[in-house]
Amino acid sequence: FLVFLLLCLTFGAVNASAAFEADANFNVSYEQDAENIIITAYFSDIRVKDGIISVEYDIEYDHTALELVSVKHQIPQKWESLISEENVENFSSQVDSGVYHWGYAVISLGEGAKNDKELGFVAEFKPLKESVSEIKINYSDLRGEVLENGATKEFVHMSANSAKISY
Repeated sequence: FLVFLLLCLTFGAVNASAAFEADANFNVSYEQDAENIIITAYFSDIRVKDGIISVEYDIEYDHTALELVSVKHQIPQKWESLISEENVENFSSQVDSGVYHWGYAVISLGEGAKNDKELGFVAEFKPLKESVSEIKINYSDLRGEVLENGATKEFVHMSANSAKISY
């Protein structure tokens, strides 16, 4: 019994520390002005050497309590020209009532997002009624790449966090 207890404590500590050391931190904050709720989200502390090459998150909200007014994407400046060349794909869209999918993928070699605050979004919601509600920003997938001698050595499935905002 004592050995079993020690094993449980050991595995619990490993899981807790693994969750703490994500490959990228997803920072989320919000403010509420007189009319709307504004959520700002971005990545920082990206630990994969050559950066984030694809991101997928779902923003879930109660569509009877909130109207999604806008989502402005923050992408690395170098991705702007790559979009017109079709080397960056924007997969973001309203997929269902109450679900907005935020997704990007860069195809060009060595163009991953590496710097704090260069990949994220600002979402604005209009409350439709006075009630307690929440907005969930759920991690779906995050990928990075590691280059060696100018070629992709490996694609990395990255860990990151989700967020929940109650207002």
